[in-house]
Amino acid sequence: MSFMEDQRYIKIGKSKNFQERFRHICGCVPYDLKIELLIDVNEGTRVDQVAERERLEKEYQARFIKYQASGEWFATSNEMFKELSRLQKVLDFTPFIFTRKNSHQINKLLLEAEGEPDLNPE
Repeated sequence: MSFMEDQRYIKIGKSKNFQERFRHICGCVPYDLKIELLIDVNEGTRVDQVAERERLEKEYQARFIKYQASGEWFATSNEMFKELSRLQKVLDFTPFIFTRKNSHQINKLLLEAEGEPDLNPE
C-alpha cells in the first residue's frame, strides 16, 4: 500500500509489485514524486496479503473520498497530511523525494520492510 505525492495530489493505492508500479507512474509524470508512506503487507498467506492490501486501500480511499480527484488520486488536504504524519511516526517511515538519481532507495526501502504494521498502537 502506498501514498505518493506529486505536490497537488496524493495517490492512495495498492500494488503486488510496488517497484514496477512506481516506475510506470514515474514514466507518466514529468516531475519528481514524493513517497509519503509505504505500508508493507507480507504476513500470512498470499490470499491474506491480497485481502489486507485491498482492505487498507478501501479504508483510506473511503476516508478521504471527499478529496478524490480521479481514481486513486486525491487532492492534498490538512486532514490527509495529519493522518500521514501519524502513520509515518507509527511506522518510523521517513518520506523522500524520488528522482531517477536515487531510484536505488526504493529497492533498499522494500528490502528493509518487516512484517505487518500495527497502525493503531496503544
